[in-house]
Amino acid sequence: MERLGEWLAEDGDAEGAALLEEALRGYGTRAASNDVARVTRTLRRLGLPVPYPWRGGRRSNGLGLSGREREVALLAARGRTNRQIAADLFLSPRTVESHVRNALRKLDCTSRADLAVRLLDAAEEDRAPVAG
Repeated sequence: MERLGEWLAEDGDAEGAALLEEALRGYGTRAASNDVARVTRTLRRLGLPVPYPWRGGRRSNGLGLSGREREVALLAARGRTNRQIAADLFLSPRTVESHVRNALRKLDCTSRADLAVRLLDAAEEDRAPVAG
């Protein structure tokens, strides 16, 4: 798959880029770091975008937040303090502070009030009927 992808991509065929990306993701799930590095070099040499993060990782909730960040952000948006959230979720207040800070940064918010508005907007979008 990797060699075919490279050959097709060198010929300008878009299918080649898709095959290289598929190979990259496959190597990434197997922690084959040498293979990942080789495919990444090939993509760069051919001027193709390297998917980031190529390593895969956890699925987001549509906002780029981890499951725990989303859980903490929702509690913060409801007016809970870091100490209250920490007690509820059996976390340290510093961990909660970190999750809140990450959520604010990822969602481009400056306050917990902004966070509440952003999370409410996202929840409404998730419930919106799909046209078709």
